[in-house]
Amino acid sequence: MVAYDVSPNSTSPTTSVALHPLSTVAAADSLVMSMMLINSGGVNPTGSVTATDTQGNTYVQVGTTRTDNGGDFLVSLAAVNIHKALSTTDTITVNWPSNKEHFIAVEDFTGVTAVDQTTTASTLPSPLPGPFSSGYVTTTAANELLYGFAGFTGGSLPVWDTGWAPGNMALVTNRTDRLLTSARLVNSLGAYQASGTNAKATYMAGIITLR
Repeated sequence: MVAYDVSPNSTSPTTSVALHPLSTVAAADSLVMSMMLINSGGVNPTGSVTATDTQGNTYVQVGTTRTDNGGDFLVSLAAVNIHKALSTTDTITVNWPSNKEHFIAVEDFTGVTAVDQTTTASTLPSPLPGPFSSGYVTTTAANELLYGFAGFTGGSLPVWDTGWAPGNMALVTNRTDRLLTSARLVNSLGAYQASGTNAKATYMAGIITLR
């Protein structure tokens, strides 16, 4: 994880945050950012979440914004094949319309040249532990990197399904609200989902395939 941020539930809405990389990001690497915005007062951030950095790299939203219909949103952005490296003294600034609590994780990947496919899904809470899933995407090339991200409100700690790698990715948490990310490499064409057990939580989940 290159950078992360989590804010406590506040009575005053916020609209931006400045992140400092925890380690150097090399030129030609790719950054993928996932965000969960909760307590947003129904303000849908579709098309309004932006990111910039002090080296002038370009970030674009990946896929569509997902909502759980409770004023919470899941968003992803990417800066693919960045032109200028980032050091720990640089800043990544993220802006959004308005919300009272945010969770952000930024991951660094080497060897990625393009975003291939993406999809998202969500559900209302279940009284019993059950599965969470981003929905399926079908890769268009062999040897793709799958990036899974999921936001949860309530419940206990979710668990990724076998094949995903939670140990080297993000867990950004505040009380029982959490943003999790994971990744896996696949070497054959096929339909894939980011999935696990949601532990009684309302969730929003997404998957991005990178090549």
